[in-house]
Amino acid sequence: MPSTSYYPLTLGNTWTYKTNAGQSYTTKMTEQNGDAFTVHTTLVNASTKIKRAGDEYISDNPRRARPSSVSRKT
Repeated sequence: MPSTSYYPLTLGNTWTYKTNAGQSYTTKMTEQNGDAFTVHTTLVNASTKIKRAGDEYISDNPRRARPSSVSRKT
């Protein structure tokens, strides 16, 4: 199954979500430095760094014990 880029990494992009409990929160691309981005989410009031490495995006998600990566195929 082909995958799609659900989160175009462009400075200023914003996504709004709603939890199962009905709470809304926003995720926004707040900084860009080359292939590195900072994303802020209001759900946990935290920022995460994301870096593109080839066809993968590597995150320093503060809710994880180690960096994670997600493959991106277009």
